[in-house]
Amino acid sequence: MPPARRAVIADALRNRLQRAVETGALQPGHRLPSTREVAADVGADPRVVAAAYRQLEREGLVELRPRSGVFLSMRPAQHRGDRPPAGHWAAEALTAAVLQNIPIGTAASQLRALSRASDIRAVVVASMADQVDGLVRELQQDFGLDARGVIIDAVSRIDRWPRSLTQADLVFTTAAHRQRLKRFDRGGERPVVVAGVRQDLLTPEWRLMASGICHVIVADPRFAKLVREFLREVPGAASVAIRVAGRDYIGDILPTEPTYITEAARQVIGRTRLPGRIIAPARLLDEDTTRAVVEFIVTRNSERTR
Repeated sequence: MPPARRAVIADALRNRLQRAVETGALQPGHRLPSTREVAADVGADPRVVAAAYRQLEREGLVELRPRSGVFLSMRPAQHRGDRPPAGHWAAEALTAAVLQNIPIGTAASQLRALSRASDIRAVVVASMADQVDGLVRELQQDFGLDARGVIIDAVSRIDRWPRSLTQADLVFTTAAHRQRLKRFDRGGERPVVVAGVRQDLLTPEWRLMASGICHVIVADPRFAKLVREFLREVPGAASVAIRVAGRDYIGDILPTEPTYITEAARQVIGRTRLPGRIIAPARLLDEDTTRAVVEFIVTRNSERTR
């Protein structure tokens, strides 16, 4: 049995499990995919997967129960061999700074100045509140942008564009609106960015939860259709129940059932207690879009200091 292959699969499973625990997708004692299911998923020999599971059992992350299956440990252990996430990116950033002849002592202040984004106005344009509100939240929380949303149907005629759009520094939209918003694209001065969504957005978490029912609650029936299409290629998607807030009954969702609620659906539900075991919102934007946003922020701040 190749030790390297076993180690790779063990690392992948470990990272996937820990991420699912952090987001609320899994709880201690949850049944995990079988050895054969994981083997089919990753294209590996079941014996190699079994060895990887045994490695995770020794670490205290999972429990192997004869004739019952594999379960998340009642007290999942943190893998001590992992470098803290903050330490990893900080080391990469500081190394790059030194290679650019920027002393570590001054790198932090420069990064702070270059990352200031609270006065950069961003607008998200899409057809559905589920799309708009989630991206607005991410742009505000992850990038610090002054972000707002504009809901515009993809085909309706528009006689007057919203002021927030005409005054924006940065515009985000979907492929459906790309052509209509070309008039606002001024290149580096005010780019119109077609937001790319991560292809692995839900796959790891949903695969781990495939053995039991889980829920997605959205605000717009059209978005529910998009989610169904997105999950069509995800193994275990048959166990995902999609409901529309304000239209479908959600009071029968059990407190133990994993539930993902879009930002727009949360606003529809209002002060009512959110049902199920809430899965934390995932980061939506893909690497290319994320890089484009960061480069715009850094470039804008660099120009200000000249």
